[in-house]
Amino acid sequence: MIYCQHCNAAEGQLHDPFCYSEECPFCGGQLVSCNCPYQQINLYDTNRYPDQTAFLPPEVYQHGLDDAQAKTWLGILDAKGLIPCISYLWECARCGT
Repeated sequence: MIYCQHCNAAEGQLHDPFCYSEECPFCGGQLVSCNCPYQQINLYDTNRYPDQTAFLPPEVYQHGLDDAQAKTWLGILDAKGLIPCISYLWECARCGT
């Protein structure tokens, strides 16, 4: 059996919440650090907020999602479906081992 090196989830099981190895089902990046929550909740406003807040409302940029926004994001993730722990086999492109 293969396990996640960060949260110890077995292959095929869901990662623990906030596991660094969990993949975002929207962008394929690292779920804990991608911008998808802000995009999916429509918090970006390129016309209203200057680029120093990454186009986010200043309170979100400084403090993250509030409880209502976090609940919305979790609902969006639940509807999309989380990606289970998957062990990718690493293969050398040069020799095939």
